[in-house]
Amino acid sequence: MRKMSDAIMRTRPLIAPRGEGPQNEGYGPVDQQPLQRTVGRRQSPTLNESRKGPSASLQALLLELSATRTRVPKGVFRYTTHEEANRDQERWRAATVVARQSRPESS
Repeated sequence: MRKMSDAIMRTRPLIAPRGEGPQNEGYGPVDQQPLQRTVGRRQSPTLNESRKGPSASLQALLLELSATRTRVPKGVFRYTTHEEANRDQERWRAATVVARQSRPESS
């Protein structure tokens, strides 16, 4: 295998020098897409909104969900048919619903 000389390696930069090329327009290396791109309609929260933390309603929901057990035993389950897997999943969901309904309401 032939070794490339330093002169040849220096003539082919991977990234355009500062002040030249598309890097000044928000691009990274020459062969990449723009780094700053807006997709969708979601707006980033302002600095004040992000410091407030989760709202009271979201905190209440998270507290309620954290108190609910899923009734699914831990582990890896391997089933021979989809029907077996569906049967176990439905059984676990039913147990969770029954447990939630029998739990006293907290105000």
